[in-house]
Amino acid sequence: MGSSTNAQATSIVDIAPDGDILLAIGPDKIKLRVKSMLLMAASKPFSAMLGPNWKEGHDMRHHDGPLEILLPDDDATALEIICLVVHHQNDRVPQSLAAGDMLAIAVTADKYDCINALGFASNTWLRDLKVKPEDLMLLTAVAYLFRNAQAFKEVTAALVLNHNNSYLGLLGKEVESVLPWKLLCMCFNEHLIAKPNMPMNRLARGAKRLREVGNSRYTHKRSTLRGLRLRMWMDEHIYPRIYQQTGR
Repeated sequence: MGSSTNAQATSIVDIAPDGDILLAIGPDKIKLRVKSMLLMAASKPFSAMLGPNWKEGHDMRHHDGPLEILLPDDDATALEIICLVVHHQNDRVPQSLAAGDMLAIAVTADKYDCINALGFASNTWLRDLKVKPEDLMLLTAVAYLFRNAQAFKEVTAALVLNHNNSYLGLLGKEVESVLPWKLLCMCFNEHLIAKPNMPMNRLARGAKRLREVGNSRYTHKRSTLRGLRLRMWMDEHIYPRIYQQTGR
């Protein structure tokens, strides 16, 4: 991810040049100068931390110059991008990101309860669908954390179309920590691996074959129709089980 957080730890990234706090993030203590007012408006945890009843908030109100707040367990690059969005620095916000970077941002935004503040930015990032199954698995977790039902459906449908083996092989610690992926993978395996003649499997194979044939208007239309039927099938058989287990 291209980011100014690659600078040395002694430097300060000015998100807001007149900011009243310095976030010292990660083991290298990457420092971001930000405005407490904007962080508090976007995040309930920051609102509590920087409020008058917490030590950080009390110290901030009686401190000469920006107050440094240590966040040793957080991802500096993810928090920098979140702060850029919260501070309306749209010209500095990346328009596209690697799937792993998106997940780091989503996990951090979920931790600080600022998912809603990143709604428009995350919609832009999630439009850039990847092809590799490993990336699609990460993006499914991203869509889930950002509560983007449409992106969740599109990414999981793309995952079905681009992966022919067991979905359990795509699991990783960062994904498993977000939601019960074994349920999703077992559900996919049940319909796509163990039962190759199920309607969902035939639709997935057919849509994939049509995509590989060519880009003529005829094949594109047929592929689109099969993809639509596939998503409708998943709406009926896959997503209800996921939502029932996760409560989202």
